[in-house]
Order: sequence, then structure tokens, then C-alpha cells
Amino acid sequence: MPARLRECEITPDDGVTNEAELVHFIFLVDVEPVNVIEALKDPKWTSAMEEELESIEKNGT
Repeated sequence: MPARLRECEITPDDGVTNEAELVHFIFLVDVEPVNVIEALKDPKWTSAMEEELESIEKNGT
């Protein structure tokens, strides 16, 4: 679990009272990293960063 989520309140399914809350909890499952350390641990993010750097180098920007 990412460090930023360790202090989050865990709510059991019966504690979710409406659809909006359910959608909120679903989005918490797949969160973006908050720093480069977390991003480097995820192969998807390292691949995305490599692609972005290649694009920047190719475009000379």
C-alpha cells in the first residue's frame, strides 16, 4: 500500500452508503504515484517515462 494511503479510513462494503462513495473507493484502487520513487517501482510508469523521454529527444524539445 502506498505511504499516502496508510492513514486512509478503510470502509467495509456495508459502510458504503451511495453510488458516489463506491465510485470514489474504486478510484482509490489504482492511484497515480505521488513521487518518482513510487513511479520507478511500477513497470508501467517506467515505460511511460521512457517513452516520454524518447519523444522529447526525438522532437528536440
